[in-house]
Amino acid sequence: MGLDATYGRNKYKCPLVIFSGVDHHLRTVMFGCTIFLKEGEESYMWLPRTFLEAKKGKAPKSVITDGDQSTKSAIKDVFPEAHHRLYSWHLLRNATARAGIPRFLTKFRLCLMGDSEFDDFEDIWNDAVEEFGFQQTSWVKDMYEKKHMWSRIYI
Repeated sequence: MGLDATYGRNKYKCPLVIFSGVDHHLRTVMFGCTIFLKEGEESYMWLPRTFLEAKKGKAPKSVITDGDQSTKSAIKDVFPEAHHRLYSWHLLRNATARAGIPRFLTKFRLCLMGDSEFDDFEDIWNDAVEEFGFQQTSWVKDMYEKKHMWSRIYI
């Protein structure tokens, strides 16, 4: 199941939030959408609670988000048993904006979507961080700490 507020904003600067998932035929299904007048933790709590009520208490097994703190808190509170993951599209966009170095992005993609072992991930990650001098970069440190939420190897 995915919860995403990046689909667009109207002229009033209110986010359109899409709550989507995958059905038993592996097709994308939109469970609901809303326009938040005020973005924040209270709004992000309302949507999963409403979903849970509509599904008669059946929570999703995993939820994919952009990693926004309000969304993260809501998922943890409303779906405590769900695995919280991060959208690869957002991660790649952030990596491009923050690093913007094609060779780093190639290594980041390997860490994100690679089909290797834990040791390989660590080698690729450490090599990229050292090669480009990102040892003290807060975004890189944060991504490493969250690797269990985005790296295919750790998921």
